[in-house]
Amino acid sequence: MRLDQETGSTGEQICELVAKHFKIVFEPEKFHLNINNISDSENCNVLNSIHLSEDEIGEAVSGIDLRKSAGSDSIPAVFLRKSAETIVVPLCLLFNQSLVSFLVV
Repeated sequence: MRLDQETGSTGEQICELVAKHFKIVFEPEKFHLNINNISDSENCNVLNSIHLSEDEIGEAVSGIDLRKSAGSDSIPAVFLRKSAETIVVPLCLLFNQSLVSFLVV
């Protein structure tokens, strides 16, 4: 088996290559927003100007593909879809607060 420049022929080596591949594919990227690097004052208000409505959040939640596995939060898609009415308002508040405060939660 070959992954990039590495090859494996034993069972253990192949398992390590497969594990390495899936770690790369499924590991979420880290996102950090450094506000100090934003020089243009107009750019500072870009995130501030975005407002998500409960309807938009509801549409996004109802559009979640039930065939997909849980993400890094381990919350199954079926749970999100079935609890949509309950979680839309808290998600809306959370997302909008993140946009206003420049914090990714």
